[in-house]
Amino acid sequence: MSLIRLSTQALAYGYHAGEPFFPPLELCCRAGEITAILGANGRGKTTLLHTLLGFFAAASWHGAAGRGMGFVPQLFTPPFSYSVLDMVLMGRAGRIALFSLPTAHDIAAAHRALDMLGIATLADHDFSKLSGGQRQLHVVLQCLVAFHDDSNAIAQRPLFGVVQRQWLMCADMPGGRGGQR
Repeated sequence: MSLIRLSTQALAYGYHAGEPFFPPLELCCRAGEITAILGANGRGKTTLLHTLLGFFAAASWHGAAGRGMGFVPQLFTPPFSYSVLDMVLMGRAGRIALFSLPTAHDIAAAHRALDMLGIATLADHDFSKLSGGQRQLHVVLQCLVAFHDDSNAIAQRPLFGVVQRQWLMCADMPGGRGGQR
């Protein structure tokens, strides 16, 4: 039996109290599974993801989430110019004490992630100059180096531009579950 990473019973969510988008929702995501949430534009898919991540409060929710969850947005443009390595290292922020710098272990983990996907040569490149697919791949790496063996990555339409070979290689990384079906 697979370990449950995210489950909900009687999840009600929406923008206004007492006006949920749907009748109470039940959802169960197990480790190693890929779950798709499909629907027409403007029907609450992104709001559901944001609610599951805690960005929005649920009207009601009984359930559990795994220790670490990362979010790969549909579009991501940082407000400042960062190197690719710095962007991947930002995934480790939850493991770094306030006002501290990444340790040699943190930096090595980020370099290993880049190297595993054959993109280590991009480490010093300006993240904002990358293609959309390359940015998404690096944000997936950010999630994976953040949580190692306890990771869930919630992705909002991210993988259309990511090369299948690279996504499957993410599954071989510590905490990577991307290639499992």
